Amino acid sequence: MPTLNIKSDKPMVIIPLEQYESMMETLEILSENPEILKELKAEKNKIGQGKGISYKSFKNKV
Repeated sequence: MPTLNIKSDKPMVIIPLEQYESMMETLEILSENPEILKELKAEKNKIGQGKGISYKSFKNKV
């Protein structure tokens, strides 16, 4: 198993490249359209209030 030794005073995180690229893409999308973040928060609040629908119901509508 490969090892990695890093001397640093700061905390570090090592993640797979695919996960990093996905995170960067998400940040890019959110920064280009801040309304998306507002919509996501509003929908999350609806779910928290029990106003969401099940995946099965969603699938039947599509």
